[in-house]
Amino acid sequence: MKRILLSAFLLVCSAPPASAGQVHYADHNGSLMSIEGRAGFVIIRYVEPKPSLWDWGVRPGTLLFEGAWQGPVLVGRAYVFGCGPIPYTVSGGSDANDVLVLRGLAPVVAISPFCGVIGWEWTGNSTLVFDPQRPPLPRQAAVPPAPVDPPWSAPEPPRPSRPYLQR
Repeated sequence: MKRILLSAFLLVCSAPPASAGQVHYADHNGSLMSIEGRAGFVIIRYVEPKPSLWDWGVRPGTLLFEGAWQGPVLVGRAYVFGCGPIPYTVSGGSDANDVLVLRGLAPVVAISPFCGVIGWEWTGNSTLVFDPQRPPLPRQAAVPPAPVDPPWSAPEPPRPSRPYLQR
């Protein structure tokens, strides 16, 4: 099933589609990603980032990769997060298991005492693996709770009659 999904993804992304674009889904290190192919260009965004990425500012819709097919090779910019998104060049294609794999020298980011790139190395961020997944199921709309009047909106209780306060 994974081979069929990725094969369809590679065909869609490598050839200009007739429609506005096709969206496929993949797992990347425990995060659900959307992979959109349009006229040979590819954009990969987080759909459901894994919880540890929230601390680095990654949210649903955050861009991870943008690039284009150059023949059988996908070339573009990926982003590492820490001091905001920091771009780096990656390239690749499908491996023997039909999984999309992109590789590139990744930035090494110092968080303290300043925030910035201190070098470029082959790190865990150097290899990006996208394992095809089925589209996520639509989330069921949450049923709102029955309206409850807050205490401050309740009608005021009748006041006792105090004839001695009246004139």
